[in-house]
Amino acid sequence: MQRRTSFTDKLEKNGEHMQRMRNIKLETLLGSGFAAVIIIGVLVAGFGSMHLAGLGQTTDSLAKQHLNNLFVLQELKDNLNVTIKATLRMLLMTDKKELSDSQALIEKTSAQNGKLVEKLEANLHAKEVRAILGELQQNRFAFAKLGREAIGMTLTDRQAEAAVLVKGQLEPVQTAMFCNLNTMIQLQKYLTAQIATNAVAEAEEDGNSLLMLAALSALLAAVIA
Repeated sequence: MQRRTSFTDKLEKNGEHMQRMRNIKLETLLGSGFAAVIIIGVLVAGFGSMHLAGLGQTTDSLAKQHLNNLFVLQELKDNLNVTIKATLRMLLMTDKKELSDSQALIEKTSAQNGKLVEKLEANLHAKEVRAILGELQQNRFAFAKLGREAIGMTLTDRQAEAAVLVKGQLEPVQTAMFCNLNTMIQLQKYLTAQIATNAVAEAEEDGNSLLMLAALSALLAAVIA
């Protein structure tokens, strides 16, 4: 009788031990599963935060640099147009006040153009655009020099010489300046559009990656449940 009782006790103890082991394994499994879900959640948050920061930098660069460069280039183009028209008008003027007013306008606009070029030199990073900016500067200085010569000829009754200078030298430089500007604007538009397109593609790719991580987290949660 005692042997049976002892054997029964051993069976019960073994059963209790096995139950405890199963409980421990289950607790370990649940704990590991929840830990995995938490880790994936942290990864999702970290990944999202990192790439949102990168997207924010791209957007900031797009707004502050590339779009601003386009505005500056357009303003420079408008100002050069004002300078050219004022210079050509001076060739036909004889009134001293009108000549003085036009000269003041040219000097004011030229000073503004100098500041705009400084902004472009600071913000333009594309080598091809910077190279054209250098050509534009050379043409600006050449136009200003030729314009002063032509105006000086007009004021000393040498209109025929001034007309030859304008037709043979001033107009080609004027054409080159606007060619420089138009090329720069087109290149800058292309670069701006390219960055915007890349930012959208990157955002879509990041979104897909986040969805995959979230789906994996949900799958693990479902398995644990």
